[in-house]
Amino acid sequence: MLAGAGISETNVAELIEGSGVRELHFSARSTISVGTRTSSVQMGSEAEADLRRDETDLARVKAIIAAAKRSTS
Repeated sequence: MLAGAGISETNVAELIEGSGVRELHFSARSTISVGTRTSSVQMGSEAEADLRRDETDLARVKAIIAAAKRSTS
């Protein structure tokens, strides 16, 4: 079984301990600012949606892996 969706550094240990899963799928996303508006055309339904994006956060990846390792040792 492969666990995924909503896995974070705060819940990964409980997930592993409670389910016994040995493999995980997670995005470890953080929202970042991408600058200022350069066009009058809005991209998305929110007024500021085109000024930010989600991307994988290396610090979160490391934190999730470390928490997972602690729960299995």
